[in-house]
Amino acid sequence: MRSLLLLAVLVAATLALVASPPATAQEATPSEAVATTQAQLRAQGLFVRGMTRARLSDYDGAIEAFEAALDLVGDDASVLLALADAHHGAGRPTEALFYANQAAAAQPASAEPLAFIAERQREAGSYAEATATLERLLEIHPDHEDAWAALAEVQRAAGDEDAAIGTTRHLWGLRGQPRTLGLRLVGMLDAADRGADAIGVLETLQEADPASYRLRLDLAQRYAAADRAGEALPLVESVLADYPQDRQAALLAAQLYQATERTDEAATMLAQATDPNDPEALFAEAATRFNQAQTDPEVRAAAMDALRRLIDMEARPEALHMLATLHADAGAYAEAAVAFARAVEVEPRRPDWWAQALDAALLAGDTALA
Repeated sequence: MRSLLLLAVLVAATLALVASPPATAQEATPSEAVATTQAQLRAQGLFVRGMTRARLSDYDGAIEAFEAALDLVGDDASVLLALADAHHGAGRPTEALFYANQAAAAQPASAEPLAFIAERQREAGSYAEATATLERLLEIHPDHEDAWAALAEVQRAAGDEDAAIGTTRHLWGLRGQPRTLGLRLVGMLDAADRGADAIGVLETLQEADPASYRLRLDLAQRYAAADRAGEALPLVESVLADYPQDRQAALLAAQLYQATERTDEAATMLAQATDPNDPEALFAEAATRFNQAQTDPEVRAAAMDALRRLIDMEARPEALHMLATLHADAGAYAEAAVAFARAVEVEPRRPDWWAQALDAALLAGDTALA
């Protein structure tokens, strides 16, 4: 796809072709100066014609116009880059790179030819060359945001996730830590299994937008998963203060209250959040109670009730396994064996579950099932 940035550069170049005559023309005789100005005006017309043809996908017509313009103005970087872009549109990568390199040589301090070259190298899978070109560009223009973004894409395409993350983090800071790019960085960190770093980025985003529902809840969930209940609770409580009917926040609050031994508040939250006809809510209720259920008979009974109601709706393997585990913890090996057997029937790719099913069947004396 042809770049809007490149189009803007080429439009500006149209004006530059006639903005000021070269020094030799300024020192020339009046008749020579007139001739030079006329040549520049003809070059401008050819340049506009070439741009128009390129926009209409008539790349051969565009190339003809740009080459004629070059005959009039010499090695003008903007015309050379337009010619390179036309060759790219016509599917001629060798010619495109040739003229782009000429444009870069004609105007070494310009970012646009180097950016064009790097993009063509990336498309060809030449990631090392694209990286080198972008690094050269960034040496000249260290705050060039589009170049940093392009470098991150090249690094990701090359499989260097750590480098891509570092580049994206730099770009995030360069752009003033915007939310959209920050969330993209979080996704990259998650994919690289760098959860602690992802939390750090989310903390920065949440500090900048403390009222955000999504950021508060996402950060609270990550704190909870990292056993940081003390940091998660204020966030989830603030969400519930703004959205008291939010079931997801209420279930998370119940889990956190349970983890911090605030059992009465956990029970209140579960009652508020649990829909007896919602499988997800039932599973969340059982999961919230599961750890304490292994040592507390009353909690175990409530968890098993939720699991049975869920299993009546759908034979979810995780629910069957949790129910079997609670039966086994209570010494009810026959019931555990049946539940384990159902779990491995639904999810047969768990050798650890098969071993537990066999143990439960043997402890129950059910050699046929074993």
